[in-house]
Amino acid sequence: MVLKQFLGMTCAMGLLLAACETPAAENDSTGAVETPNNKGTLEQRAHREYQAQLEIPVTEKYTLQIYKAHLNADNSEDAIITINRFDLAMDNAAKANNPSKHAEFGYMGNYNYVMYYDGMRDQFSAPIVVPSSARTPLEVGFEHVQSDAFQTTTIEYRIRELGMKSYYFVQNNTFALVFEWKLYDRVGTSDYEANVLELGTEGELTGNKDILIFSGKIKDYTTEIPDMYAYEPVIEKKGGLLYRFFYNPQLGKYVTRKSEANGPLPTLN
Repeated sequence: MVLKQFLGMTCAMGLLLAACETPAAENDSTGAVETPNNKGTLEQRAHREYQAQLEIPVTEKYTLQIYKAHLNADNSEDAIITINRFDLAMDNAAKANNPSKHAEFGYMGNYNYVMYYDGMRDQFSAPIVVPSSARTPLEVGFEHVQSDAFQTTTIEYRIRELGMKSYYFVQNNTFALVFEWKLYDRVGTSDYEANVLELGTEGELTGNKDILIFSGKIKDYTTEIPDMYAYEPVIEKKGGLLYRFFYNPQLGKYVTRKSEANGPLPTLN
């Protein structure tokens, strides 16, 4: 199963501001990018941050996207910045023993990254890798989970026939994963799985809303899917509530009562 092979484990309101290739940057004879500074536009600074922290050579082409939103309780606008290194994924696959297998799995690996920009502090977080298929860039959205006054970041990503959704909180100036769950799995087969994620009422321990998981079905489903990585299923509710997760501030993540008694959920390592 793809999930076991590759994972250790919507109201998308983001404004897409930029989608571009790597700009020219100053470098020394080794190709290392100079230390980032606070000069230039947010886009220019984001490029420098990624290039420096991931040691991206200036010759590499990648896609960078910026989404702006208010992500904490201050009055400053923040941003989520993603990059997709598809060209690097293809280059690495070409050098591998079995390039066709890499292509079949959508160039799975560490090629999608997310980074948080704190507008009030004027600082970037370290890049967070989201192991996934490089053929499908990360899909960023925002929902009111922690408060109606600001938004919470959601990220959807793909691993072949598996689709995942993650929630990230800004806590103590740190951008952290607090929950993730399958949206669908085994699409293209007759025994696919689909789930609907919804927000419930305010949680028992904090004001963060509960996350509810319902059994789902894919509208107009067919096993004939020409391009798995371009496939965007529409999922509808099929049955009742499967799970209710609430936020546990001591663990810094969402849990169920059963999982809280037995330790953190395996999918939230």
